[in-house]
Amino acid sequence: MTFKQLIENRVKELRSKAAVTLSPSWGELPPQVKEKYKSAGAALFVYNKALLDGVKDTAVAVLLDIQAFEVYGLGGIVCLKSTIDYSKSLGIIVIALTDKTGANQSAIKAAARAWIAPIDPNLPEDSPLREGAFDCDAMTYNPVALSGKNAGYVAVETERAGAGVLMDCCGDFTRGISFAEAIDLDTCGVILRGTCAEITSAVKSKEGLISLACPTGVDNISQLKELAAVCSLVVAPKEVKSPDTFIKFKEML
Repeated sequence: MTFKQLIENRVKELRSKAAVTLSPSWGELPPQVKEKYKSAGAALFVYNKALLDGVKDTAVAVLLDIQAFEVYGLGGIVCLKSTIDYSKSLGIIVIALTDKTGANQSAIKAAARAWIAPIDPNLPEDSPLREGAFDCDAMTYNPVALSGKNAGYVAVETERAGAGVLMDCCGDFTRGISFAEAIDLDTCGVILRGTCAEITSAVKSKEGLISLACPTGVDNISQLKELAAVCSLVVAPKEVKSPDTFIKFKEML
């Protein structure tokens, strides 16, 4: 199954195009959680788990802000791995927001091995090698630093992992879409950030594109609905921080 098919199947199953970002923060945890769990990683995972439980029937995918986990050191990484595994157990598509630049072939290979390479099913359950990969469904790249040659390396590693890759356009829609075309429109898509109108226009320019829209505002319901009609997924804004507000966001699409 391709990454595009994975998204399409999940969208059809849930009748939803909503996705959520997890960017854990100790400062946002309820006081009772901080008091109960002395480990930051454990406390953050409990918070993540509660959010995932609340959105499992409406969230097609979860985007994990890797840097937000990394700031908590080893505890943050353990929390990240636990969050990935729990998300996948719920059937939620997991996308690692890595912001990799793909400077060379070895860096691309290492990133793919860490983030999207599947765990070898032949390894024993107690094998330490099972800890070596995060096994996400997709990871992101910053297309600004990618060359045409490196795009080829990304394509090879993505195919080998049987996963997806997303170009995080950061406003440079044309460059991101051109890399998606060069790699494979069934496995490579784009994350588009901007106004609803800007994103809608960019997506309409390329048929068959895997597109994750991150609109800067959701005040105009008609524009948001138009965006959802053409994009693969629409990512909830940062102010959507609870299952209740996420469900309301999904109903707006």
